[in-house]
Amino acid sequence: MQLKFLGTAAAEGWPAIFCQCEACKTARQRGGRNIRTRSQSIVDRKLLIDMPADTYMHVLQNNLDFSKVEHVLVTHSHPDHLYPEEFLLRRTDFVHLMDSVPKLYIYGNQAVTEQLKKAMAACDAPDSTLAGVLEPVEVALFTPFRAGEYTVTALACDHMAGLETAHIYLIEKDGKTLLYAHDTGELLEATWEYLAGRHLDAVSFDCTFVAKDCKRGHMGLPNAVFMKERMLEQGIADRKTCFAVNHFSHNGGMCYEEFAPLAEKHGFTVSYDGLEIEF
Repeated sequence: MQLKFLGTAAAEGWPAIFCQCEACKTARQRGGRNIRTRSQSIVDRKLLIDMPADTYMHVLQNNLDFSKVEHVLVTHSHPDHLYPEEFLLRRTDFVHLMDSVPKLYIYGNQAVTEQLKKAMAACDAPDSTLAGVLEPVEVALFTPFRAGEYTVTALACDHMAGLETAHIYLIEKDGKTLLYAHDTGELLEATWEYLAGRHLDAVSFDCTFVAKDCKRGHMGLPNAVFMKERMLEQGIADRKTCFAVNHFSHNGGMCYEEFAPLAEKHGFTVSYDGLEIEF
């Protein structure tokens, strides 16, 4: 399996659009891996995770062909993870030179599917141009489903508590298993119970607050280290498991060059826009 990080920032991007803090000034000066767009990833260049407003730029930067994408996992309805209007550009008015426009299945919680259906209903094109093109699918927690050649399970997470049931995703194919854990605080006990007895080949952890501690809603490196150690202790992961951290905010303060050596000491790969990992 291959995981490609298309965007690795939190909602505001890094440098943040209106910000003049030192972390943003440094990112602008250094460029390179310090320039982070909103969170999005793709598995094997075919299973898409999240759809932020930066998606079009991600397609261009990474030479992706989204006409081949037929399945999208959406973690939750925050706008840096779901920009519904982008999906409407798949209707026949905007898509040409394809024998047919394959149906795009978009999986998420109730809030995600409701936003998508509302956007589709408000679209000024005739309903017929969207029929058979977009298919919002509400998925339940801890219930595996098929997304093409992948078996996917939405797991409970600590994010948007009391507002909606945000998801993290367990993705399996050909004996390989990926845990994509964004956005979340430290994993909930129900999720630990579901993972018991499984083996993870790769894990991408939320690390919004970079080196700072944060247990609820998001995480920082101390929390990712705690989670990794618990996974190793419980046999859910081993020394061959690839661990990465992702989804960074300028509020964490440390740019890539300072943070990467610190994270690497704990066995973590620090993601950046365009990074690919294979496992």
